[in-house]
Amino acid sequence: MFVKVRLSAGLETSQFNSSILESHQNPNQTEPKKTNTPKNTNNMKKILLTLTLTAACTGAFAQGKINVLNDSLHYVINAADNSLLSGANYVVELWGHAGTAPGSMALLTTIGLNPALPGIFGPFNWNSSLPGAQASTFQVRVRDGSGGFASGQSDVFTMQPGGSIAYNSLINPGGTTMSTWAIGGAPVAGGGFGSIAVVIPEPTSMVLAGLGAASLLLFRRRQ
Repeated sequence: MFVKVRLSAGLETSQFNSSILESHQNPNQTEPKKTNTPKNTNNMKKILLTLTLTAACTGAFAQGKINVLNDSLHYVINAADNSLLSGANYVVELWGHAGTAPGSMALLTTIGLNPALPGIFGPFNWNSSLPGAQASTFQVRVRDGSGGFASGQSDVFTMQPGGSIAYNSLINPGGTTMSTWAIGGAPVAGGGFGSIAVVIPEPTSMVLAGLGAASLLLFRRRQ
């Protein structure tokens, strides 16, 4: 913007830039400071993102990682004849608790028998709520999920769930797993050992049990 300044004698001066005049009128005036708000905001977003990712990774690593499976040294077998157990009706349950001190165990997770491999369950990679890289107590239980009375269980053992990326298996006695699940004591035809012997009641036993229960109920009613 340009202005004209007229002198008292009536002569017209040359044109001046108004900004120059303002600077002479306010010699102490300074230019406004530039702010770094956008840059500071970006830095703050990066810090928050880093903290969020760190917390997520820490939480993931804190979960004990377990590969739920067995092998030919820990077969699931029929207790009647040591044959390998198979069938979609059977449920494999993993029970346990944190630490190695005696205590009540809770149901942790369930899977089924491997349909392609009789006597085998898993592999199943599972993120547990148990602490990683610390020994915990476990027991594998097998039952008939269709309402039957067949059931069996392994010995109680300890092992260390994985504490980082790897999923430690229930059966590995070495490495970072240190499983104490002993080799089964029931030889299986064709090789291997049964570690979980499932007792399957015979139909006649079921009938006799039902008759006994009915008789007991009738006896109580007569009293």
